[in-house]
Amino acid sequence: PKTLKFVISRAANGWTTEPSLTKTTWELSDDPATVNAGAVLSETAVVVTYDEGLTEMPLTVGDHTAVFTVEESQNYLGIEKTIGYKISKNTNVWTSEPGLTKTTWAFDEEPGEVVDGEAKYGDVDVIYDDDRSLVNLPTDRGEHTVKFVVAEADTYMGLEKVVNYTVTKKQHKWTVPPKVPATVNIEDGVNFPMPVAEPGVEVEAYFDGDPEKTELTEIAVGETHTVTYAIEGDDDWDMVKQTFTFKGVYKAIVDPENPSTVFGYRIPKLGANQDEVALVFTNTGYTTANPMSYPLPQA
Repeated sequence: PKTLKFVISRAANGWTTEPSLTKTTWELSDDPATVNAGAVLSETAVVVTYDEGLTEMPLTVGDHTAVFTVEESQNYLGIEKTIGYKISKNTNVWTSEPGLTKTTWAFDEEPGEVVDGEAKYGDVDVIYDDDRSLVNLPTDRGEHTVKFVVAEADTYMGLEKVVNYTVTKKQHKWTVPPKVPATVNIEDGVNFPMPVAEPGVEVEAYFDGDPEKTELTEIAVGETHTVTYAIEGDDDWDMVKQTFTFKGVYKAIVDPENPSTVFGYRIPKLGANQDEVALVFTNTGYTTANPMSYPLPQA
C-alpha cells in the first residue's frame, strides 16, 4: 500500500469584533478612553497590554499605545492590533483676568493698580518691562509693559498676557482758559485776554504761526488769522500749544426801514419788523442776526 502524507495548517485568525478605544486623544483631567478588547474567530481571549508590556493603561501626559494580542491556538494563528492614543496637558484659562486699572497717566498722578488675576492651574508671576529683578510697577516716564505669566508645568499648559502702559509728562492745566471769538470787529482791533496757567507758568501768544509775531496791529475785513497760546515743555512737563482761527469783520447797526450807507456801501431797505438791524460785513457779503444773508452791495 502507498502512504500519503498531508499537512493541515492553522487557519488565519480574524477579528469578529474589532478592538477599539472610545477616543484616542484627551486631556489629563478628562475621563480616560474605554477599552473594547474585541473578539476573534478562534474565540481565544484577547490580551491587552500598553506601551511596552504594561497591564494597566498609562494615564500620564504623552503618547501611548494599546496592543491587542491573541496567541496562536491549535487551529488558529495568532493576531495582533495596535492603537495609539495621546494624553495632553490640561488647557489653562484665566479664571480672573489680570491687567491694570488704567494704561495711561502722568507721572505725578496716581499710577494704575496691578490686578494679578488668577489661572485655573498654577500661580501668576508678574514681570515688569521683561525684567524679573523689578518688584514694583515702573512709574518713570515712557512706554512700559506688565506681563502676567503662568509657567507651563508637567500637567498643564502655561498662560501669558501682556499689558502696555504709558507714563506721560505732567500736563499743564488752564486756570483761565483761552477765549477767542470766531470774528473780530476791525474797529475793536485784536485784543484777546491772555489765558492763565498754574502760578509761575509763562504763557506765550503769537499770531499766524510766527513765534516772533507777538502783535497784530491791523486786521482787514475778510482777513483770516490765527493766534497760538503756548507753554514751553521740559523734562517734566509736556509742551502746550493751542491755536485758534478768527476772521476780520465790520459790524454796524442800520435802520431796517430806510436805505443807508455803511462801510462805504449803499444798504437797501431791509424791511425787517424791528427798530434796528445789526449787520456783520465780511469780504463776501453781510449777515444779520435774524439770521439773513445778503450779497455785498456795491459802493
